Amino acid sequence: MELGATVCSVRKPGCMSCPWFEHCGARKDGEPERYPPKKVKKPRPIIHRRALLHLGHDPERVWLEKQPEDGLFAGLYLPPVAPAEAGDEVDVRHRLTHRDLYFTIVKPRKKPMGDGRWGPIAELPQLGLPSLTMKLLKAGVPHDWELPRVGRRTSG
Repeated sequence: MELGATVCSVRKPGCMSCPWFEHCGARKDGEPERYPPKKVKKPRPIIHRRALLHLGHDPERVWLEKQPEDGLFAGLYLPPVAPAEAGDEVDVRHRLTHRDLYFTIVKPRKKPMGDGRWGPIAELPQLGLPSLTMKLLKAGVPHDWELPRVGRRTSG
């Protein structure tokens, strides 16, 4: 028998009909509504980073790097990311299950370096992009650029 679902619910403990009535510590304390105690949530870590938006024109494009297969955003494309600096203002907030990411958007003047590729704006839906990439682009590309809609595909 599942006592927690039938007799000893948090909001309405049915102590008088409980087979553990004589042995119940919550009843003996006189406040069975306080049991089980609520778990204290750990604070979510906040990670500050800079998103380096290297933008190209004719055609409109952005430099993207494929993330390693064993980490956050594994195998997906993101703009290059660097550590944040003191005083950086947050341009984009992105919430993940166990952490919050805060990004400052920087548009470097130098050419991009490293393993990456130019992603033409029109071809973004064909790449593996997390929603974070689109948030960063929406906040950082010129307003006259038409970003395609990138999202989950539904079958049928």
